[in-house]
Amino acid sequence: MKIAVISYHTCPYEPFGRGYSGGMNVFLRELIERLSFMGISVDVFTRSGDDDYVSVKNEHLKVYHVGCRLPPSPSLADFLASEARFSEGVLGCLGDETDLSFSNYWLSAPASLALKARRGIPVVHMNHTLEKVKEKFSQTAYPSDALRQARLFWEFFAQKLADRVIFPSPRDFEVSGALYPFLEKKGAVVYPGISDEFLDLPSRREEARKEIGVAKDIFLFLFSGRDERTKNAEGLMAAFKELDQKRCRLLVLGGGAYPGEGIQCLPAQARESLVATMDASDCVVVPSYYESFGFFAMEALARGKPVVVPVGTFIGDLTAEHDLGEVFDPGRRGSLARALGSCVEKKERFRERAPEIAERAGQFTWERASSRFLQVLDQLS
Repeated sequence: MKIAVISYHTCPYEPFGRGYSGGMNVFLRELIERLSFMGISVDVFTRSGDDDYVSVKNEHLKVYHVGCRLPPSPSLADFLASEARFSEGVLGCLGDETDLSFSNYWLSAPASLALKARRGIPVVHMNHTLEKVKEKFSQTAYPSDALRQARLFWEFFAQKLADRVIFPSPRDFEVSGALYPFLEKKGAVVYPGISDEFLDLPSRREEARKEIGVAKDIFLFLFSGRDERTKNAEGLMAAFKELDQKRCRLLVLGGGAYPGEGIQCLPAQARESLVATMDASDCVVVPSYYESFGFFAMEALARGKPVVVPVGTFIGDLTAEHDLGEVFDPGRRGSLARALGSCVEKKERFRERAPEIAERAGQFTWERASSRFLQVLDQLS
């Protein structure tokens, strides 16, 4: 079997937290590597600036960087303007023996649908949170109506024309299916996994806290996410300011500037450094209005860290059911601040429960994810 993976707006091998890199990168990188180790040929197609080049990861895995005249730090408008060039580039590079395409995020949909229309190649698509879902939960929309309409257009046709649509959790499938009922017949759930390094690396808590400059008696919250409307970064900053700044600090990964007492910002980190920073923390916060799966929170759980996550999401359900931290209601004023404060007050209990917390996240493995993904593909034949 040979799979063409379309990931237009970001390469799976970009560092976590840089540009548009996030949970989708983690999902793609881990999945394609597991598939390639199983002997399945995987060709990844992602964007480049002006030049085409290929990165060979192993004998079954190649990454094609397709030149499509994008600037060094492209905006969503830039991606849309170069969409046709990218699609033509993918068509030009694609081998005749490709069995199916797996497209990720709405910007990858035009290329995958072009492969289906012109080569008859079946499409498996993954949304990573629909725009309609984001608008429903955050009560906000794109500042540019043209971008909003483009995203709604391609998301609709990606789901309508794809042969299968993958969701990272049953809750996300349920929420999306309520908005697009036709998904019931073609949707499938593939749980992501937790990277082995998050399970196996030894703790560097004390060393990492010294590097960050955090005293032993300070409660350290950790947040990683772009300053994007559904991530609710501003809401987190406001909630943190309601806490006792002498007892707490908030560490923000991924760049950006968030001024305020007790708030420290660091750039995006490579995976091993990220694990150490996570170990240094006492609680990981995901202040989003909605998360389809919650990679960062799930990885925190794998390191035994309690989390603060939104209610009405998969990670929120898991946290509430198994006492893995605190949940909050993004629509209720003061809810996030109360959840943060509760974690501080319960810090000793959560530290004692660290092994139980880590064990709960251990059920999500990439072996299970890749096996389930192959089951979905087998249903196409």
